[in-house]
Amino acid sequence: MSQEPKKVGRRIFLNYAIAVIATGVIVGAATYFAVPKGEVTVTAPGTTVTKTVTTTVTETSTTKPVTTVTPDSWWADAAKKYAGTTIRVLTESVPPSLILQKYVPEFEKLTGIKVEFEATYYDDVYAKEMADFAAHTAIYDVLYVEIEWLGAYAGAGYLFPVEDMMKDHPELTDPNLDPDDFVALEQRKFKNKLYTLPYETFGYLYYYRKDLFEKYAGDFKKEYGRDLTVPKTMEEYEDIAKFFTGREPNVYGHLAQAKTHNALVCDWQNFHCMFGSPEYEKNFLDWSKMRASGVVNSSWAVEALEYYIKLLKYAPPGALTYTWDEAGAAMQEGLIAQGPFWGDWALSMFDPSVSKVVDKIGFASFPRLSKNPNAKTMNGCASGWGINADSKHKEAAWLFAQWTKRKGFDAIWMKDAGVLGRKSSVNDPAVQAADKKFGNLFTALLDASKYYYFPLTIPEYSEMKTAAEEPLGLAVNGKISAKEALDMLASRWDEILKRSYP
Repeated sequence: MSQEPKKVGRRIFLNYAIAVIATGVIVGAATYFAVPKGEVTVTAPGTTVTKTVTTTVTETSTTKPVTTVTPDSWWADAAKKYAGTTIRVLTESVPPSLILQKYVPEFEKLTGIKVEFEATYYDDVYAKEMADFAAHTAIYDVLYVEIEWLGAYAGAGYLFPVEDMMKDHPELTDPNLDPDDFVALEQRKFKNKLYTLPYETFGYLYYYRKDLFEKYAGDFKKEYGRDLTVPKTMEEYEDIAKFFTGREPNVYGHLAQAKTHNALVCDWQNFHCMFGSPEYEKNFLDWSKMRASGVVNSSWAVEALEYYIKLLKYAPPGALTYTWDEAGAAMQEGLIAQGPFWGDWALSMFDPSVSKVVDKIGFASFPRLSKNPNAKTMNGCASGWGINADSKHKEAAWLFAQWTKRKGFDAIWMKDAGVLGRKSSVNDPAVQAADKKFGNLFTALLDASKYYYFPLTIPEYSEMKTAAEEPLGLAVNGKISAKEALDMLASRWDEILKRSYP
């Protein structure tokens, strides 16, 4: 395997190249997908939206007027006092943010507020934010806050809660903000207070090859006595995994991210929660004692890890070296017939510059165990716009954050970003058209969101997740048993928790 890029987080930067060898071992990192370099022009809701890409193909769609859209005049009036102010925005350099960046000049023209928009690597976002917090330099006003960081940021007082901004400045709060319209609003809260404005929501989905399902429908029915359809249970999923593995050269029935890495922890958590309580927080800690022992290493948890390891026999031989980068490349290369994977990679499957499976992929919610149908089964990611507690421009920052998520515009952004924003945007004609074009992506994302579990919003969570990598890696590589791995993991988590909860 070639040397990995040094700065790769949960979601990769745009310009990494992919290289996949026929055995299924990935020898390079995957490209997320290419964002068109052409100009993007958006006019008022109810009028034509035209997007021109470098291939000179123009895609035009007309959306219906949205009656709850706040008019430009409101934004202009609200911002009068802050005209001439400069705010700095820090976010991750991925398509949702790069698409948004194209519209920033419209905000500047409308409000007179200057925006310095910085998009960088996932790891660098965290490092820069933490440095800014530690030095109280207030370099950044609007911050991309990953859900995994929320507990640490809010717990340390680094963020000014947007709930307080709404109370303190009703005159600056969009009259049509409608917080309940956002997907997974609760995941932007810390101790029941809303700290960030929802920006994007996505998570694991079930990916499957529509062409292979159609091609082998008859053979599958002969062998299993039922139709080859999207599985509803893990028992059905395992049958399909077994059926497709080796059905064609270099085609496998399962996808795993099993390298000793953060990606493995995310992957394991899906199966851990699948076997656990629908109240997913209870699957990790005994909250009355603030300890992991007896919970994360319980008998059902051991069974879950053993099941995760069992399914690896249906994954490509290189799965033990896969993070999300290599797993995404394997899917793009056509090695995978079905499998669980991050939803924010979905649109890359339709980009012919990186994908060999264009128009061949469909999406759905990931199946659940028949014996535990109400469990949360998919890792969810819910980022938000946070306001730096040290910022001297909180009011201007608040206006910008809301403007990027306003009704009417959110649907225009969402259909190109491939992630969820507002619930109402899913019903927008432009998003509905994109849903049909991209394998029912948005329908699947919205349905899957009902089964998402999310990172624990406690300050210690990020450290706990890192501490889980080695024990899980030893287990999937057969060095220790599942029970031994989870005992080690529980012990490490308890040591971390003891510092805050003696």
